[in-house]
Amino acid sequence: MVSRSKIALVLMLVAYAIGMIVFALVTGEIRGKFDWIRFADNPTDFRNRFFFHMIAVASLIFLLWKVHNRPRGSLLMASAAA
Repeated sequence: MVSRSKIALVLMLVAYAIGMIVFALVTGEIRGKFDWIRFADNPTDFRNRFFFHMIAVASLIFLLWKVHNRPRGSLLMASAAA
């Protein structure tokens, strides 16, 4: 049986991927069939974007892991103390 945390992780990664596709469509990065070739002229831009997305995915996985492994009721105690 698949746990809820694994389902949540997959759904968050899918949502992130959809968000990046929508962002690329809105900003005009995805225009035609061969527009990705522009990165051949500017490999630094490709490298920067690649590492940015890798860091974002790793951060998302780390955040979900921290939320999953927090002590139970810690969010309720923090809001009651405030």
